[in-house]
Amino acid sequence: MTQKKKRRRKSGKFAPLIWILTGAIIAFFIAYSRNYQNLPFISKKVASSASASNIFNLTNLLKPLQKTTSSQSVSSITTTLIPTNIATNIIEEKISVKIYLARQLKNAISLVEKRIEIAKTPSPLKETIESLIEYQDEILLNLIPHNARLRKVWIKNGIAFIDFSEEFGYNSYGNLGYKIQIYQVVYTATQFPSVKAVYFYMNGKPADYLGGDGYPVNNPVYPFSSLPRFSMNGE
Repeated sequence: MTQKKKRRRKSGKFAPLIWILTGAIIAFFIAYSRNYQNLPFISKKVASSASASNIFNLTNLLKPLQKTTSSQSVSSITTTLIPTNIATNIIEEKISVKIYLARQLKNAISLVEKRIEIAKTPSPLKETIESLIEYQDEILLNLIPHNARLRKVWIKNGIAFIDFSEEFGYNSYGNLGYKIQIYQVVYTATQFPSVKAVYFYMNGKPADYLGGDGYPVNNPVYPFSSLPRFSMNGE
C-alpha cells in the first residue's frame, strides 16, 4: 500500500513538466508554421504561381481580340509610319538637250548651241521648244518673242509641225530678227533624229509670212549644212 502511494507521488511530480514540454512543442510548431509562410522564397513562389495563372487567363481572353484587331493595327501603323507625300519626293528624271541662241559679233549674228536639262517626257520636242521660248541668258540672245506660246507640236514624215501663238509673228528686230528666230527653232527641232525640217504654223494655220513687212517663211524650213551667220548689214 505504501509502495503504490510512493509511485503515484512520483508520477504526479512529473505531470506538470510533461504539460509544460507539450505546450512548448505546440507553441514551437505554431510559430514555425507562421514563419514558414512568411519566408521570402515561399512567398515568391506563391506570388509567381498566382501571377502566372492570371497571365494565362488574360492571354486566353485576349486571343480573340488580337485576331480581330491585328489587321487594323497593322494598317494604322502603316498609315502612321509611311508618309502620304512620297510621290512628291520622287526625283524627276532629266535629259540633256540643245537649244540654239544668238551671239552678236562685230558685224553679224551667229547661232550657237546651248546645253540645258529638261524633264524626261514622252514629248521631248515639245518640252525643248517650250524651254527655248522661255530661256534667258546674260550673254547670248534669244530673239524669239518672250510672249509667244507653243500651241501644238506633231511630227509627220520627218517634218515637225510647230504651231505658235500669234505673238510669234511680231519681232522688234525686223527681218533679221524673224530670220534668226526661225532658225533657232529649226536647229533646236532637228537635233532629234525623227525631225528633218520644220513647218511653221500660227494659230492653227500655216505661217507663210511673219510680221507686218511680210517676211517669207518658205515652209518647210530645213537647216543649213553648218550653223549660219547672219550679216547685220542685210546681206
